[in-house]
Amino acid sequence: MSRSRFFCVPKAVGRGAGLANELIPWAKACLAAHAIDGHCLHPAWGMNPRRYWRHFGTSRLDFAAYRLLELIYPVVITFNERAYRANYDPDFGQAFANWVHSLRLPRFVPVVFLLEGMWGGLGALDRSRPFLLSQLYRSASTLTNIMAKMPAAGRSRRVRVGIHYRSGDFKGTFYPGDGQGRWNRRLPLSWYIEICCELKAALDPEFVLVTDAPRAECELIIDAVQPITTFDQDMTDVSDLLLLSQCDCIVPSLSSFSLAAIWLGSAAYIWPGEHAVELSSFLTLWGDEEQTRDEKCGETARNIRTVRAEPEMARYSRAFVRYTGRPLSAEFLEMLRQHSLFAQSCTDLIRYGVLPTCPDDYVLQDGEPEIAELVNREES
Repeated sequence: MSRSRFFCVPKAVGRGAGLANELIPWAKACLAAHAIDGHCLHPAWGMNPRRYWRHFGTSRLDFAAYRLLELIYPVVITFNERAYRANYDPDFGQAFANWVHSLRLPRFVPVVFLLEGMWGGLGALDRSRPFLLSQLYRSASTLTNIMAKMPAAGRSRRVRVGIHYRSGDFKGTFYPGDGQGRWNRRLPLSWYIEICCELKAALDPEFVLVTDAPRAECELIIDAVQPITTFDQDMTDVSDLLLLSQCDCIVPSLSSFSLAAIWLGSAAYIWPGEHAVELSSFLTLWGDEEQTRDEKCGETARNIRTVRAEPEMARYSRAFVRYTGRPLSAEFLEMLRQHSLFAQSCTDLIRYGVLPTCPDDYVLQDGEPEIAELVNREES
């Protein structure tokens, strides 16, 4: 197949959505283009009211060029959820390739493929993460903003906890009695403060607050845990997302922005138990969606079978479901503590770190001498 024949275009809904929602069709376009050796185009940032064209340096008229592509190209096809399910594969790119093969397209005819929707799940898009991260880190002001909030070298590394408090365009507040699976609701600030104070008492971490709320609305949590904030920076849409994704643990909001930050990084995260959906004696975020429960191609159904066959896997999840009033588990807190210890520079050999020649000799018991004293004895 010739590279010049195929264009994979993220299809916008209306005038465009928030950054995290725009990443999903972009990830799909990336995997689709890779599968058929085609061109992956960026979202139509020019018509998005959030003015993302400033971040990515794209034309304000890109949407007009995309519309022209659809008008002049002889074949324009949308890869929708129905086609995805009919050609299902756990990897989105492979499912797309299966579908294109079934179309039996004529040779040498240019084709525009439109990729749309939030369906399919983040797991199917995992291979697109390096591409998305490369695009996000290249955006304007992003590196400058992130580096300004990173800890200086030479200091003892602390657990870094990211807080995403979503407020601005979330009209309703989510309370424990609201029921399962309700998205785009603002979690009360007290929920964040309760968790963060518990983490502070157990681990003395470093906190990072990312929010769309004005500073005055966040004063309670700022006073409680003294987080690093980005109120002093401009053009933080992308840098806030990446700053959150770099943390060791995320206390999220019920939003696609938090989901994207968790997906793009490797952080542990604490999810409100009242929001999780119960399904077949398991907790999930998507059990209320019929397609995820499908036995043939449902991601949730497949994962239930896996965990049921190997229940030990549940002990090593990076997700912790916390119900209001219940403490974080000792196992979860220990996992976060060990995560920070693994990244200490003093024991990292490539950073001039050191390791004892006989590790067992330096595990101190009560009353045993410190390492410096042992070294002096050996020298004498």
